[in-house]
Amino acid sequence: MASRANGQYLLEHFTGERVIPGLVEDDLWNEHIARYLFASTLASGKRVLDVGCGTGYGTDALARDASNALGFDISPDAIDYARFHYGRSASFSLGSATEFPAPNRSFDLITAFEVIEHLSEWPKLVTEAERVVTNDGLFLVSTPNRSYYAETRGEVGPNEFHIHEFDYDEFHQALAAVFPHVQILTQNQTMAIVFSGEAAARGEAAFGDTDEPVATAHFYIGVCSLSPIPPLSFVYVPNSGNALRDRERNVASLKLELEEARAEHQKLLNIHWNLEKEFDLRARWAQDLDGQVAQLLSERDTLISERDTLLERLHREEAEIAMERSLVRASRWMRLGRKLGVGPQLPDTSP
Repeated sequence: MASRANGQYLLEHFTGERVIPGLVEDDLWNEHIARYLFASTLASGKRVLDVGCGTGYGTDALARDASNALGFDISPDAIDYARFHYGRSASFSLGSATEFPAPNRSFDLITAFEVIEHLSEWPKLVTEAERVVTNDGLFLVSTPNRSYYAETRGEVGPNEFHIHEFDYDEFHQALAAVFPHVQILTQNQTMAIVFSGEAAARGEAAFGDTDEPVATAHFYIGVCSLSPIPPLSFVYVPNSGNALRDRERNVASLKLELEEARAEHQKLLNIHWNLEKEFDLRARWAQDLDGQVAQLLSERDTLISERDTLLERLHREEAEIAMERSLVRASRWMRLGRKLGVGPQLPDTSP
């Protein structure tokens, strides 16, 4: 088998479930990279462990601020890809999310983003994180909200790669059963208003009031620790330009698509109406043909009846002629004429 050290196999067998930079749509990429950018704000000078690192893009993001970063995954192809693309900034190894390849209390920050729902033995992920994290370290774990996720997938149905999904209460209870300090943050995509200039530095984020229930969030981020956790928040604004301008362009594009759809709809309606007319014409033709066939059948029945009557009459006349001939042959005058050799020469059929 040819070498797959560059991760080419993963590219050739891309399913969309494992995120590969440049191959997934922008919204999906933004929701995944945002988690790692949030974690990177907590990674400065820390020893970081990325559980289920996949293709390694997130471990690479963490490594920019961490003292060192190790990502591990159960997939050899994912690790091949990660080492080839990000091996200069971070370390990567094979490992199971239910049995971390790390000694006790060896990492200050542990991330496990979109991993726990893929595990049948998911409690082991939490207990392994508690074993490996330092006493004042943090464990960040994310998962989709089961209720919201099921609703948004609609007719697509359940995610075939997910084994166990969580709602808010179950997720919180699962983490609190192992860690004494737990915060559950929500992750949603929302509109933001950005103030910036060509030379502007990154500033603080201001949050508006919201009455959105936690239970309706798209994703949950569990922040767990053996020590008290200060309140945390984070805003990620993707580099997507002017959202209102883009929305207006999208609206214009959708209007054009709508007009095209309406034109296509009218075209299909015209075809439908023409087909209905053709169907009506063929239906009337079929009815006329049925009438002609019925008339021909009736005439055929009349001719058959007349033929049978004529045949019956012919048979009767033939029988009468035969009887008359028999009487004539049997008469004494005919017998006398035969003896004298006079009269008509009829065959003698008498006994």
